[in-house]
Amino acid sequence: MAAYPAVLWLLTTRAAAAALLPAPLPARAHAAALAVVVGTGAVMSLRGTYGGESADQMLELVFCALLLAALRPTPAAPRLVLWFLALNACLAYATSGIYKVTSGAWRDGTNLTGVLSTRCHGDRRVAAWLTAHPVGAKWLSRGVARGRPSSPWCWWRPRSGCRCS
Repeated sequence: MAAYPAVLWLLTTRAAAAALLPAPLPARAHAAALAVVVGTGAVMSLRGTYGGESADQMLELVFCALLLAALRPTPAAPRLVLWFLALNACLAYATSGIYKVTSGAWRDGTNLTGVLSTRCHGDRRVAAWLTAHPVGAKWLSRGVARGRPSSPWCWWRPRSGCRCS
């Protein structure tokens, strides 16, 4: 596996390949850049589990789907990739929401306060307010828990009535 300082080269290579993706490259060069991004991501996941949260997993899934479309550039590939990613996003939101609805720590506001207390996903002022107002934290958390599983259903509502963001 990649140990320090070799991991820095791995991350630099991944960043350079990712930076090339929006550029107007020939098809083979674009596929090669995607392969480097996917390959370095796989090596990093073998190296350790740090950063292996659902957002990281979804990002790797997106790059894998894009790589498959780049390796087999048919007229149907972009549409299939978009449908695959859209359905995966629906599944991710639905399962996350179902977990939140059934979790006592999400219903009582503890988890929302905890998440918003972190440096990565939080804000000190919001976390302080939630800590000082546990009833508000509970109701906000319940709103998040109920909104999450219902968001995929927006796709099946009539277009004129859908106000999803």
